[in-house]
Amino acid sequence: MPLGVNNILKRQISLGINEKTFKSIRNYIDEWIISESYMPYFERKYPPIFDDLLCVFMRDANLHIDFFQKGKLSLSDIHDLHKRFSSSKFAIFASFVPLFRKPEYLGQAKGFKFDDFIFGFVLYEMVSKQILSLSIDPYSQIPFRDTGKIDRVSVSVYGRSLLNLFTIIPPNFHCCCPLPIASEDYTPIPWLMYALLEKKFDEIIKEAHGEKELSISEFFTFGGAPDLDEGVSSFFYDKDRQAAYIYLIFRENERRLAYQLRFDYHNLADLHVDYETHMIGRNKQVRKLLKHQEINLSEVCRTDPFLMMSFLFTGMYDPYFDKIVDQHVAGLKDVIETYPLLRDFLDYRKSINEEIKALRGHKLAIEALLNIENVNEESPTVKFLEARGLLVKEEGRWYRTFRGNYILNWLKRERLV
Repeated sequence: MPLGVNNILKRQISLGINEKTFKSIRNYIDEWIISESYMPYFERKYPPIFDDLLCVFMRDANLHIDFFQKGKLSLSDIHDLHKRFSSSKFAIFASFVPLFRKPEYLGQAKGFKFDDFIFGFVLYEMVSKQILSLSIDPYSQIPFRDTGKIDRVSVSVYGRSLLNLFTIIPPNFHCCCPLPIASEDYTPIPWLMYALLEKKFDEIIKEAHGEKELSISEFFTFGGAPDLDEGVSSFFYDKDRQAAYIYLIFRENERRLAYQLRFDYHNLADLHVDYETHMIGRNKQVRKLLKHQEINLSEVCRTDPFLMMSFLFTGMYDPYFDKIVDQHVAGLKDVIETYPLLRDFLDYRKSINEEIKALRGHKLAIEALLNIENVNEESPTVKFLEARGLLVKEEGRWYRTFRGNYILNWLKRERLV
């Protein structure tokens, strides 16, 4: 288990293979991840595994492997791969996806500094055109990481632990979603996972624009990140607007094309998905491939109930999501009818708002909640926090209660601590 912070989703996919073949596939991917940890960084300044692809495929009852580079695959090449593997029993592509905000350049010696870095790990099966396994994780949650850069060894070790989760119950492939964590960018992760795992979005795209058009699952598997010196984000989340996007690059006939998967809401539309593409250059003519496809919580629940839980539990660390969950996310009422205990959780979360209001103007109380090792138990501030159930004293030491930690995380997200 990778650090105990990932939740294995209920969804599972079987390719109709025996356990021996399943373990061989897993071993090929594992060996590839290990080998990539020894590769030099080259010009990217982050591990080359994010630019490389492994394909494990079965033909004539035998397993084979092949390697590709995202930057060298054109849209036509991806379409040709579908033809190439059409006679195979399966063709599994393993891909790591770099998702980052516009990095800061610190000069030639230090290179680029990433504000935060999220990476996706996906196993995409090309014959059945579906994602077998998926996880999207903030790099900041890896405690053994090298904080100076995106470290290839840390990514490799964590990637292998995710692979163990993907293949934990042979011969089925699984997905996992990180449990709600105090990361600035956690909130949209369940949104992204839903858009990637819900096959109806890919079906709508193919039906409207033809089989050659790039599906969302193909976009995520084969897309390359923008060059760092372009000053463009491959991932962005605006917590105030509750809007997010992924931006990846493809090429075709010497042209560079950008594809963007976007999530937002406004007064006329609940939280929804948009998917579009445009040629990079002066004449930016946008083609809409998916327009205002609503995210409905009851459909998220049908895709995977655990994913729906992760979707809602975002509010444990994101007070901004709380502002839209009741009014701008469709299907909440239906989900609560199915899972009545969720109403208690949502009501509890709303009660936190009163505590937040009481603490916003109480600087001493916030400092005491943050630095419990140095509190003076005789002070009115400590008595105030104890009376509200935010601090408790046990065996001569002060501790934050669950409620106290819950509120402290909200205050951190609001930049009040």
